[in-house]
Amino acid sequence: MIFALFIAGVLLLLAIVSIRRQARNLRRLRNESHLPSDDRSYLRNQAYRRIATGILMLGLAGMLAGTFLSGMEKRIEQHRDFKNPAENEEQRKEQAEARELARFYLLYWATILILLFIVVSLAIIDLLSTRRYAWVQMRRIQSEHRVILERDLAMYRQQKDNDRIRQTGAE
Repeated sequence: MIFALFIAGVLLLLAIVSIRRQARNLRRLRNESHLPSDDRSYLRNQAYRRIATGILMLGLAGMLAGTFLSGMEKRIEQHRDFKNPAENEEQRKEQAEARELARFYLLYWATILILLFIVVSLAIIDLLSTRRYAWVQMRRIQSEHRVILERDLAMYRQQKDNDRIRQTGAE
């Protein structure tokens, strides 16, 4: 229980820090006027993805902590042996209640797992998006570098030709 609450606390802290940082990045992005549109679009979408991930992490932390703080784990442990045949009406009622609790518990943890899957999926999407953006930027820089090198080479050749013309004209 302590470990789960520790994990929930860490998730809560990470989510709050992430959301605050991305909200600050969005404010800065709105005030930045000299940013190219593709960079602005990438950074805006990245911030939105990370805010969504943070919100889902808040939900995940809340659900994880809620499992233990609500006493659901203890109630599940108490109703562990509800498979024994009921002898009277009271036991049948307890078994029905235990089945309902088990169904709720199963759906609760399925929801936690789905949230975890979505958080991991968003993280992978963010990673792939960042990788693609870096690749595009690297290609752009290489292209600009190639253009500069070709221009410098053309200027060097032109200067060499001018030098040869001067030498042949001086003779």
